[in-house]
Amino acid sequence: MNKQNQSALRSIVLVTIFLLLVVSLACATFAPTTKTPEPEPTASPTPPATATLVPPRPVIPYTPVPSDMLAPILVQRSPKQGQMLAPDGTIELVFDKPMDQQTVAKALRVEWAGTTQTVDGTLSWADNRTVTFSPSTELPRDETFDVILTQDAKASTGETLRQPYTFRFSTVGALQVTQVIPATDTTDVETDAMLTVMFNRPVVPLTTLQQMETLPDPLSFEPALAGSGEWLNTSIYVFQPEVPLAGGITYKVTVSDELRDLSGTPLSEAYTWQFTTVPPKVLWVAPREDATLVDINTAITVDFNQPIDAASATEAFSLRGAGVLGSSVRGTIDVQGSTLIFTPTRPLEFDTRYTATVDASVTSTAGGRGMAQPYTWKFTTVPLPKIVETHPKSGDRNAPSHTEFRIVFNTPIDPATVMPNLAMTPPLSVTQVHTYFSAYNNTFVLYFGAQPSTDYEVRIADGIADPYGNTIPRGRTVRFTTAQLPPTYQLRTPDFIGTYDTALPARLVIAHLNLDRLNLRLYGLPISALQEEPWQWQDSDKALPKNSLIREWRETLPSPLNEQQQSVIDLTEEPGGTLSPGVYLLDVEAPELDRNSWRRIQRHILVVSELNLTLKTGPEETLIWAVNLATGDPVPNLDLTVTEIYQGRQASITTDREGIARLELPRRYHSLMVLSETPFAAVASDWGRGISPWDFGVGGGLSSEEYRAYIYTDRAIYRPGQTMAFKGVIRAEDDAQYSLPWHLVGVHRNPRHHR
Repeated sequence: MNKQNQSALRSIVLVTIFLLLVVSLACATFAPTTKTPEPEPTASPTPPATATLVPPRPVIPYTPVPSDMLAPILVQRSPKQGQMLAPDGTIELVFDKPMDQQTVAKALRVEWAGTTQTVDGTLSWADNRTVTFSPSTELPRDETFDVILTQDAKASTGETLRQPYTFRFSTVGALQVTQVIPATDTTDVETDAMLTVMFNRPVVPLTTLQQMETLPDPLSFEPALAGSGEWLNTSIYVFQPEVPLAGGITYKVTVSDELRDLSGTPLSEAYTWQFTTVPPKVLWVAPREDATLVDINTAITVDFNQPIDAASATEAFSLRGAGVLGSSVRGTIDVQGSTLIFTPTRPLEFDTRYTATVDASVTSTAGGRGMAQPYTWKFTTVPLPKIVETHPKSGDRNAPSHTEFRIVFNTPIDPATVMPNLAMTPPLSVTQVHTYFSAYNNTFVLYFGAQPSTDYEVRIADGIADPYGNTIPRGRTVRFTTAQLPPTYQLRTPDFIGTYDTALPARLVIAHLNLDRLNLRLYGLPISALQEEPWQWQDSDKALPKNSLIREWRETLPSPLNEQQQSVIDLTEEPGGTLSPGVYLLDVEAPELDRNSWRRIQRHILVVSELNLTLKTGPEETLIWAVNLATGDPVPNLDLTVTEIYQGRQASITTDREGIARLELPRRYHSLMVLSETPFAAVASDWGRGISPWDFGVGGGLSSEEYRAYIYTDRAIYRPGQTMAFKGVIRAEDDAQYSLPWHLVGVHRNPRHHR
């Protein structure tokens, strides 16, 4: 391979190397002179910039010069650092003082980089400080050279250079295509693609939009392709086809070898690449593949990946009935861009499976090859209407007690035709009837206010029709019976733990429905049980101590069908008996309920005492009020222990003559338990269900605000654009005392709720 060809192939490699070595190109550089052979790159239409060995720099002998000598200095050179030299260019050196021309001629030479081969040329002097080297012949493109000036060069006054001077430059390489889009040999290119060509150097100058028309258009196409091109910048050219590309064909694109860069350098040879466009392809169809219950008046829609030729699409589409002998369906075809719509001239047959086919012959609007393969799919039209099933079914003797009635059809029906063809015994009540039709599962739903334990007869006539007027072939009569209401019971207590007067009969009220009996057990618990988490005692799996069992019995209940009853249960063997002060647990079981039902076993803790303790907590204090349950009188001098549950911290206090005790608390505290051992009484801050602050819509006080505000508007609803008027009242709150907030400077309002 000769040196000229090597030059053309190493262009991008050496450009990349010089960019990396910009910093190293100082005014004077030194390198060993050993020659290293250069590897020859492999030819490629778009050569990548790959690393290669850098030719070594020449080593020039150096002779020290006295420091006080005013040695001449090279102040300017051409080509400059990083600048490439045209093949017919010259090299110019400018010194800071007049030079001895003969010594400069002896000291100056130009060599091929990495070799000792010199370039022939002549010297000329513009003045006694400026010398120009002109090569005898044009330098080869894309080559690297070293300029060497030894210390033999002297000023006209005899001073020598302080050190040898050398620099390296490269000649301009050929214009090359660095990248094309679509890339070479790409397949399935979209038909609306733009074509892009990128060059390794500026081809056109920066210019105005008006001057763009004069810029070169370097591309040619096979087959011919109309369109317009545009230079995005000085080295990137974009071509936009006038119409979409033809589908499924190969385009060959050529960049003309007459194209030149801004320096006049042409392409080394014409650049050619090719790509293949995607053929037409079906993306989506309606009705979809294997669709059922398709409307007999439906149109068939086919969406392609590109605009298609109407004539070829009309010829390619067909619709046939099921089977080998299925007849072809006639209709009209409308092609709009990439969409084909087939409209049958008459409704399709009921309950028929159709096969739709698009032959491979369909082409794009720009021509080209057809689809890679035919596209075929099937769908089935709606059948004639009939009832599939009902819920409840006829003969069902245990339908849900408040069931609705459902009729499932095999196809969509006209909901308006159902109720005129339906009758029920007992008769329907207009105020109880609510209906809807679900197109998802073709089900008509009738809510009719079903009652438990009732016999129903539903008579469905044959007048129910589909949207086309076809009626069901025959009606039916459905007879079913609803089940009784599920058995259940509930302890009529406000909370899991309750306080009871030891002087009153020990009784509880239980509400029950469709239950005949209950099994009950009464246990005595230690006072310490009150400090355990209540949910532990509610757990039916928690074993209860047998030695604490006080009473076990069965209670027979009145149980009229589907009627809720309230029964008073005595907890003592003697009716109307009382319980001694203490803590008790009542365990109730309904054996008629399912064993997995969470309501089968219910429990309740009774705190029995002659006293009642009222507990009120605030952010930083608590108040306890003790009274006698029988008389309502305050209980003075009652010793109380206050325990912070789960933390164990305790404090002892005594009620005053009004039965009141107060205790300061830390700002953050947990639930409190207050206990009197003698006489026994207990209360906890968690026993307030039904009377807690939250039950009345107010906070618990731990995070209470300093102010309370009440704001109201002049009406409840507004239309857009209307003005809203409002008033408000603000008061400072201290416990239950309200006062004017005199120290407030002002109140700010913001409709976006920002402070």
